[in-house]
Amino acid sequence: MVYRALGTRLLEKCWGNTSPQHMAKKELFYKVLVFLLTYMTYVGYHMAKRPITVVENSLKFLDCSLNDTEAEVDLDHPCNWAWVAEMDGQLEGKAEGLIGNLQSAYTFSYAFFMFFSGMVAERMNLRYYLSLGLLLTALATYMFGFAHTVGIHHIWYFYLIMIFLGMVNSTGWPGVVTALSNWLGKSGFGTIFGKGTRGTLMGIWNSHMYLGNMLGLSIASHYASEDWGSLLHVSGTHCRDHGGVIYLFLIPQPSDIGLRNPNEEGLPEKVSNEEEKAISFLGALKIPGVIEFSLCLFSAKLVSYVFLFWLPHYIKEVTDAGAEEVSTLANNFEYGSMVGGIVAGFLSDQTEGLNALICTALLIPSIPLMYFYDLLISDTCPLVLTDNGFESGACYTTNVILLLFLGMLINGPFSLITTAVSAELGQHESLKGSGKALATVTAIIDGTGSIGAALGPLIASRPSMNTTNTIWMLMGSATMAIVFLARLLKHDLQRVIQRFRKS
Repeated sequence: MVYRALGTRLLEKCWGNTSPQHMAKKELFYKVLVFLLTYMTYVGYHMAKRPITVVENSLKFLDCSLNDTEAEVDLDHPCNWAWVAEMDGQLEGKAEGLIGNLQSAYTFSYAFFMFFSGMVAERMNLRYYLSLGLLLTALATYMFGFAHTVGIHHIWYFYLIMIFLGMVNSTGWPGVVTALSNWLGKSGFGTIFGKGTRGTLMGIWNSHMYLGNMLGLSIASHYASEDWGSLLHVSGTHCRDHGGVIYLFLIPQPSDIGLRNPNEEGLPEKVSNEEEKAISFLGALKIPGVIEFSLCLFSAKLVSYVFLFWLPHYIKEVTDAGAEEVSTLANNFEYGSMVGGIVAGFLSDQTEGLNALICTALLIPSIPLMYFYDLLISDTCPLVLTDNGFESGACYTTNVILLLFLGMLINGPFSLITTAVSAELGQHESLKGSGKALATVTAIIDGTGSIGAALGPLIASRPSMNTTNTIWMLMGSATMAIVFLARLLKHDLQRVIQRFRKS
């Protein structure tokens, strides 16, 4: 018997009626509840880690600004002050390189432990798993801020914290995708144009990362310039509170409260819960499509993360704009990403899972668009900076539109693969209805993608990688993402032809 938390037991007291109509309302209520709980869970993960990035780039952590007596030239100069002893007095390039190493420690740790976290999630109650992950993430955030409280200045302390943060952050994605997929099934909350809504809902749900980043930045704006230790204690407290809510209210699967799992419909060969065994790592790799989509996400996430972190530096380099103007313009890429996730999910629903075709259709136009964007901003139609920011006009408007489309075309496939595709492969027909593969499949796909996310910015930050080389690297990576889907794309095209013949 599954032990239900106090919050769940209190909610169950409100559902005494067992009539079919009443049970349908009960199921919808819990679907919405799990949707919101998993959404806020990942908001909590992002709220905890985003302020650390702000702290690492603040003058209170590393001050390499030029003095009034120094000339405004692009020369590597010693930093005035740094919290970390190994950065203090170092040349700006070396000090910023150490900051980059801290971020690399996090991303590689996240990617490495992701492969294990999925297998652990299959073998644990997801309520315990996610609440523990949030509490440990809060602990990692507290420990980073603790360095300010007690005066820890050694860089190895911060390396250990970032590795630990990457490890505990890896608990989030397999857990939330599995819990949500257990409830949504293929139909989601109903139908649109006679089709299920799982992909569309997951596209909307995937906006949690952007909300978490914005809330994290909002918290950071109040504390980072004065006391970054207090900032991290506040963000850690928010994450801890999210963990408490998950422990009290999350219901990992419908059967825990006597409802039928929507993923079991039409699966007469479904093994009983007592006979179910968690799938092995190699067993998950054998599921058709897992390897192809994992490699595709490797390339797509590389492009996405390079664009995300390199774009602000690129805009600043070609326009010499301030941080506020740069971030306002660069945010259009993220707005397009949110739209792209919803569009890709909607198309997945309406085409009944032609996901390789959808990803390819979005990635192909992104390749020439990246080249045209570089050509536009650097030569054809450069942005004009005034005292009040960028000058509005045809060039600025074109720039905004291109960034919106790039965000949609690059991150649409990224969002689709990490949500709806992972859910579909984790419930593949070859598993005969077993629910013990979803977290492992999700972890393999996202873990492989996270390796690309770690390598991309690391390669782009090398001195030899100028703007032209970076753009060509991004175009090549997007091309490889399409190549990795070639076999699945052929299969999708065959399905399209068969449907036309039947109609």
